[in-house]
Amino acid sequence: MNFETSLLCAILDCGSADVELMKDCTYDYTELLEYLKDDLGLVKIDINNLVYAMFEFGKRDIRNSIDERIEELKEIEELTEEEAQELEELQQLDVYEDITSFHNYIDTHVYLSDKEEIYTKYLQYALNEFEDKTGFNISY
Repeated sequence: MNFETSLLCAILDCGSADVELMKDCTYDYTELLEYLKDDLGLVKIDINNLVYAMFEFGKRDIRNSIDERIEELKEIEELTEEEAQELEELQQLDVYEDITSFHNYIDTHVYLSDKEEIYTKYLQYALNEFEDKTGFNISY
């Protein structure tokens, strides 16, 4: 194990395989740490709450995609039947309820627990972006 990995393991109170969970994350680590310290008031940061922050940033980005699409649809004067259905379905979504995660070091995972069909039908690009930015696949 190299020095950097050993140091991270000591700081995050985890093993080297757990540190690997973070290797594909593209979110700014400074922002993740600020969120944990400033917004959540955490003093001790470990691998589980660092991954939690990563998932929260990913959910925020999905939420932003939903909001942007809803606004686009609301700007259309006369919606088609398909667009009206999409708007209605998108307004039902709550990423903080629909996307669930389990945090237990190497056993950490994230999954859509509700409304999978709506997310995959209208927001596949946002789900893919979540996976790209966090390095975790969302299970359905």
